[in-house]
Amino acid sequence: MRALKVLTISLLAFLSYSTYGASLRDTTFSVNRRYYAMVNGSLEKWDFNKDGSFLHQGVNGGSGTSVRGSERGTYSIQGNIIVLHVTKKTTAFVTPGSRGTTQLGAASNAGSQTRKMSIKLVGNDGENGVVLNGKAFNVRHWQ
Repeated sequence: MRALKVLTISLLAFLSYSTYGASLRDTTFSVNRRYYAMVNGSLEKWDFNKDGSFLHQGVNGGSGTSVRGSERGTYSIQGNIIVLHVTKKTTAFVTPGSRGTTQLGAASNAGSQTRKMSIKLVGNDGENGVVLNGKAFNVRHWQ
């Protein structure tokens, strides 16, 4: 009789999980914060929104040249993993040209890419920062 109860409970849990998805097993939540860090001499920014969207930007500069890249999409946090679904990437640059001119360039890609990174929220819901793939990011209060 006890084995039947255990089997029934296990079957109900399996059916519930299959019907309602990972919410019964995984801790999935969102963050509504902006972060920044200097990584290898470049500014890196992450914006995570309550609606599950994100914007990731990197700014590099040196010797008169500036390169800016960004990617946007949606995210979900499951335990200590963040899953990023990138839907758009954009890169732009400005560099000095010959005879005092400036050269500009840009590229955009609307393809889809999914990748995973480790995440650790520092403080309550990331109020003191976040660690992404071992890199520490501070809370950003500016655009």
